[in-house]
Amino acid sequence: MLLGLATVAGTVVLLEAAIARPRPPTALLVNGPTWDYAFPSGHTADGTVTWVLATILLTVGLDRRIRGIAMIGACLVCAAIGLSRVYLGYHWVTDVISGWLIAITVICLMLQLGRQIDAFALIDGSGDTGGSWQR
Repeated sequence: MLLGLATVAGTVVLLEAAIARPRPPTALLVNGPTWDYAFPSGHTADGTVTWVLATILLTVGLDRRIRGIAMIGACLVCAAIGLSRVYLGYHWVTDVISGWLIAITVICLMLQLGRQIDAFALIDGSGDTGGSWQR
């Protein structure tokens, strides 16, 4: 999970610096202005990676229906985080959508990495890694 957060945070910082898209006008802000760049939304990307990966890790071994309900809840929280950034006037809609897309990409990479680690441990003969997180 920490690797996923570090990956998404690094990606957001690099893209913000490379694209340098300004934030919406300060007249639209609910709170005080910030002076960094808008694209992509770091809150959206970080929150999505955190909530989805935490849900996956915390529901290991639980019934499939419970895991599904928990994931729906996590996705609703992720949607609320992203939409709140637009509502508060800190981001354009495209900033939030890009944050979600970056987060989904990082989540898929982390899940694939976990599968590769499990497969390597089984091939290597070092035993079962407890790969039940995939189920």
